[in-house]
Amino acid sequence: MGYRILTAWASSCVALMLFSSGALAQRKLVIGVSLASSTNPFYVAMEKGMLEKAQELGVTLRLVRAEEDQVKQLDGVMDLIQSRVDVILISPITAAGAAPAYEAARSARIPVLSVARSVDAKYHVAFVGTDWTKQGERIGEWLAGKLRSGGKVGMLLGPAGASVSIDMENGFRRGVGKHGGIRIVAAHHSALTKADGLKLAEDILIAVPDVQAIYAMNDELALGAVQAVKAAKMRVVVTGFNGVSPAISAVKAGDLGMTIALKPMTWGKLAVQAAVGHANGKSLPRIVEIETVLVDQSNVARLTPQDLQ
Repeated sequence: MGYRILTAWASSCVALMLFSSGALAQRKLVIGVSLASSTNPFYVAMEKGMLEKAQELGVTLRLVRAEEDQVKQLDGVMDLIQSRVDVILISPITAAGAAPAYEAARSARIPVLSVARSVDAKYHVAFVGTDWTKQGERIGEWLAGKLRSGGKVGMLLGPAGASVSIDMENGFRRGVGKHGGIRIVAAHHSALTKADGLKLAEDILIAVPDVQAIYAMNDELALGAVQAVKAAKMRVVVTGFNGVSPAISAVKAGDLGMTIALKPMTWGKLAVQAAVGHANGKSLPRIVEIETVLVDQSNVARLTPQDLQ
């Protein structure tokens, strides 16, 4: 009798264990995502790519959007941690300001991948992006090719303290520095908005009326600068970065000199794929490299929307 009871108890335990492991296997992976903005076209496209890839892979996304507010970003990441997501993707507004969010995730033993903007490598598993210094240098070299006899350049740098802003500025200065005669005459930090680009470009055009070019850290700033240049009826080369649709249209129209398309939808998909891969035990490189395309008058007519997504 005792043997039959023991056998029945053991069988029940095995069944319970099998049920529990099956339930775990069936539970959807949950990825928390903290994006810097819900209105910037770049992040809108990135979010769309993330949602598409999550649906394709059968995982759940929990999205929080910081609207370029560091405090709001920290609060959003804390909400993701409280909800016990499996992995977090963060696009940090600034490297220093986002550090507490990364530390809180690490304390909760939730792995973090950075996307779009990066932080010190000690805080994350990997960065889904590119070498921003090289991208800034690429823009600088392109502009130096346009200003062959030299000239004055103003810079719209984006957020102070953001690692991508710092790296791109350093790369751009290195790129134009290879060619004599180019001088940086103004450099301003701001949020990455068209309104900020318009206001700061207006200030540069008034303070330095013979400025010949304006570097903008992203397309929104660049499009604001284009608006200021057109309103002032001046001839100033403006460079952008991101490759959002309005910027591509501005390149086609001859209003924007160039941009580098970062293919944000493809980038968002890659970020989710990397997060899922890590959660499933895949080893990731230090930088999960994205695809980029430099867009100017030499190729804009032949590029399709699919080439830039």
